[in-house]
Amino acid sequence: MFKAISSFRSGLSLAAVVVAGSLSLTSCIKNSDNNRGSNTPVAGLMAFNLSINQSNVGFALGGSTITASPLAYTNYTGAYSSIYTGTRTVQAFDYASNRVLAQSSQDFAANKYYSTFLFGADSSYKAVVIHDDIDTLSGATGKSYVRFVNAIPDSVHAPVVKITSVGSSVVEGPATYTTVSGFLQVSQGDLVVSVNNEFGINATRTIRLDARKVYTLLLVGNPGSTTTPVEIKFITNGQLADGAGRGVTTETTPFAPITEGSASATRVN
Repeated sequence: MFKAISSFRSGLSLAAVVVAGSLSLTSCIKNSDNNRGSNTPVAGLMAFNLSINQSNVGFALGGSTITASPLAYTNYTGAYSSIYTGTRTVQAFDYASNRVLAQSSQDFAANKYYSTFLFGADSSYKAVVIHDDIDTLSGATGKSYVRFVNAIPDSVHAPVVKITSVGSSVVEGPATYTTVSGFLQVSQGDLVVSVNNEFGINATRTIRLDARKVYTLLLVGNPGSTTTPVEIKFITNGQLADGAGRGVTTETTPFAPITEGSASATRVN
């Protein structure tokens, strides 16, 4: 079952913190494509459906489904799911027909975090896997971090993305479709984000950032559409500890053992 969340940061299902030292990310995961014992190293994976005309998307790794429910457009798994390490094929598929829409191969390293995004429209799709280097960020300065994902399907007219943090320019320049930026250090407080071109892309949003939190900005929608207009949405990937330690855990335990296929779907707002 889908669980809805509000646009407020406190409504998000993942609250992560950075802890000092290395993480022990181990799991007793069992799935259909592996037969591994306990204490097997794992990585973390978060999946997003950003394909504007796909409303019933699942994600699988090596033939093992990691989404227990289909993801509608702009849904994501709501947290980092524990996955086995090594080189694995990530597939985005239609949940009803099991038809593979797009796939990509990724070498997943132990104790690292990744996001996978399904992009596309009009029967042309692309699966992108990105290493989320949250474990390299420090909360010692009290700064926040943001990245942006351009999921607005216009491959001809790249819009200009502008990000201003508490009055200071952070980013201003064109971003092609499927761009995923790195995490950028910003100040806590008001972040003004805009995405514009002269061909139907025009959106602006102000987001209040908290100290030491890590955010992903999602630029989504169909230029000129009234049903799926261009919008700026965001999620919180986690929160950094007030110190020099690095690494990410959930607010309870570091990647609590789960079964692949148990991830819930969460609406991005």
